[in-house]
Amino acid sequence: MALSAAARTPDKFLRLDFAKHINVVLEQLAKVINVDPEDLVFVPNATTGVNTVLRSLKFAKGEGVLHFSTIYGSCGNTVEFLVDQSDGDIFSHQLDLSYPCTDTKILSDFEHALETTKGIKVAVFDHITSLPGVKLPWLDLIKLCKKYNVLSLVDGAHGIGLTHLDLGAADPDFFISNCHKWLYSMRSTAILYTAKRSQDLIHSMPIGHGYIPKRKNEHRARGTGVTKSNYKTEFEWTATSDLSPFLAIQDALSYRHSLGGEAAIVAYITDLASTGAAAIAEILGTEVMDVTTPIGMMNVRLPIDAKRDEQVMAPRARGDWFFRVCTDEFNTTFSPFVHNGSWWGRFSAQIYLEVEDFEYTGRVIKKLCERIQREHEHTTKQTTSDGDGSSVTKLMDNFGRQGLEDTVV
Repeated sequence: MALSAAARTPDKFLRLDFAKHINVVLEQLAKVINVDPEDLVFVPNATTGVNTVLRSLKFAKGEGVLHFSTIYGSCGNTVEFLVDQSDGDIFSHQLDLSYPCTDTKILSDFEHALETTKGIKVAVFDHITSLPGVKLPWLDLIKLCKKYNVLSLVDGAHGIGLTHLDLGAADPDFFISNCHKWLYSMRSTAILYTAKRSQDLIHSMPIGHGYIPKRKNEHRARGTGVTKSNYKTEFEWTATSDLSPFLAIQDALSYRHSLGGEAAIVAYITDLASTGAAAIAEILGTEVMDVTTPIGMMNVRLPIDAKRDEQVMAPRARGDWFFRVCTDEFNTTFSPFVHNGSWWGRFSAQIYLEVEDFEYTGRVIKKLCERIQREHEHTTKQTTSDGDGSSVTKLMDNFGRQGLEDTVV
């Protein structure tokens, strides 16, 4: 209905009506994650949300950002950008996180950093890390941030729709989550939750018509109940954009309700991910990554000698090779990555998948790992025959990395 109105009378919709339609969707989402809808706004995606928060915060000289080594790539780059822009006046402090690892150790290392590292202003951590796909003890991490008077910025890109979320109880300063991943909405949509105590700290990106300059600071009061908060106003309209993905979220929520609701979906994908990952591990003769809390995506070790393979192909190129061959030849895919010296695959369960889909992908990966083994053997023979391994270099010079891949596929 809203989309029809937008197409039928665009001027009226954009000037007068869009906000009420957007707020209806936000109210529905607020119920799913148990927050006040006044604390919830839309952003295009989780990366934009993290950038919005970090680039809004004011850092004094000697203040910094605490994060884990498993931070999502673009978010880690955002932290480094802030450090570079400050000419070293602010710092980033990274905690190594390698699995297997217990929640107890994660929390201990995190608290030790908060205790011993002077000047930490904000801690950025995932609700669920991307690679590997593991749920962090995020509720306790938030509590530690409060204990040490540090802002908590939770990257919940893989959050809403994948697990049960009660942000009202969790009470982070900031939480961002994509709706176009596990909630089954259109791309690109995400929510940014900001606790009322922290809303004065951030502004929309880009700055739009809703921004109120400091010279008009007397109008920036929050929570008077008279008018909409400036937090909501700033994010409501930043610039012309396609609002249809955000408006369509209510259809995604209706669809999920028709399937039995959030609890039923989460239970199904969590069980399927565990069962499916175990099936893949059995096919490959490896193991599932040991985690404290199973979720709808799990990680399985691949039978590849990572050190040896790196002599043939860089990890990034190998990951691209997996994607290309899986999709082009077998019409399936997964997320391959190197972690703690080993190759792993991340496998996500969805409502339209069954265990047989995991088993099929496991058999595909086994075939591809056998190809890689033959590639290693071929490289070893060439290195032995040439003594210094020059034949491998010549092969890559003649055909390029793509050519090397094609000769062994």
